[in-house]
Amino acid sequence: MRILITNDDGINAPGLAALEKIARKISDDVWIVAPKEEQSGMGRSITLHRPLRLNYFGENRYSVAGTPADCVIMAVREILADKLPDIVLSGVNHGANIADDCLYSGTIGAAFEASQYGIRSFALSQAVAFRSPDEVIHWETAIKFAPQLINKLFETKADTSIIYNLNFPNCSPEDVKGFEITHTGRYADAAFGLDKREDACNREYYWINFRQRGALKDEESDIQAIRDNKVSITPLKRDLSAKEEMDNIGDLLK
Repeated sequence: MRILITNDDGINAPGLAALEKIARKISDDVWIVAPKEEQSGMGRSITLHRPLRLNYFGENRYSVAGTPADCVIMAVREILADKLPDIVLSGVNHGANIADDCLYSGTIGAAFEASQYGIRSFALSQAVAFRSPDEVIHWETAIKFAPQLINKLFETKADTSIIYNLNFPNCSPEDVKGFEITHTGRYADAAFGLDKREDACNREYYWINFRQRGALKDEESDIQAIRDNKVSITPLKRDLSAKEEMDNIGDLLK
């Protein structure tokens, strides 16, 4: 089984090292194509107005001066064009990708890009509290539970347009309370604010920042699963159509 791994935190991210350990528990045919630098928040964006630079980092290991989706394109159209991967794993992201954050996530964007080529794809994220720079990150939790989950989910008959978003709770493996099939929750507030600042020449500039957000109560959401120290498994699909609204719009046009 051939596995391609990528991420949005960059080629040197500790989460990518964790993902390589996960991949090698599943197969010995592992390829790494990841962004040269951090690309968090890039979603499924692609680079159209500048060239993509490919760097060789060693056996089966490359970096791309581009987005996570660029990395997938480079892998399937160039590096692995003769034999496509059976699975694409994206992550392990530094921080959960749950609720509304899924729409921004480069981790999830890479998985969706891979699904476009008919490849079974997974996005993996490790929840972190972000309380201090010295916080312990429980990569071992993702490393322990991800291989068995990926093997089981790979055997499903789901359409490859569906990806699996796996989020691991912010606790040690011994404290994980189980697994939960979830849907994407919703935060009560918008994710971002703006800091207004001045540079050394007294010119104004702005820095986007994260805001503290409450979550809408939903016991079956990915948010609640992570809060309960459970592994969250959320199937996501490329079709963004609000099908429940289609009949209402149709009635307006009669």
